[in-house]
Amino acid sequence: MSDNKILKRSEIPVEHTWATEDLYVSDAAWEEDLLIMAEEGKACAAFAGKLNTAEGLYNFLYTDEMAGERIGRLANYCMRKGDEDTRNPVYQAMNGKFRSEMVKISAACSFATPEIMAIEDADLERFYEEKPELERYRRYLTNARRMKEHTLSAAEEKL
Repeated sequence: MSDNKILKRSEIPVEHTWATEDLYVSDAAWEEDLLIMAEEGKACAAFAGKLNTAEGLYNFLYTDEMAGERIGRLANYCMRKGDEDTRNPVYQAMNGKFRSEMVKISAACSFATPEIMAIEDADLERFYEEKPELERYRRYLTNARRMKEHTLSAAEEKL
């Protein structure tokens, strides 16, 4: 007969656990990065009304990409820590803090999709010529702009 005992986290050999320390060495380091993420959200929001130039569009997309990398690390850490023991309120609260910050950032940056959709095709092609670094985002922009007819206005997106 097999032993179906559910092991405590402390009873599981470390080689069978997530290496969350590869993401953040401590919860305090995660908290510090969460504050940086909030600032990056504000930085992205500052681009509202400025995506109609090659420089503005590139700077926004680059800032958004860098913030996305941090967001991925933050999400993975708090979710993995929460999954280790779903009864642990510390990590459930951490997950809630992360999600709350993401809602704020999403609302603050809701201008981006309508502004990107508003760029005329000819202008976007000109942007690629003016700012060759934008080529890095061509595939993203092409895929995003396919949804143009299904995109709401800036006010509706913010809701």
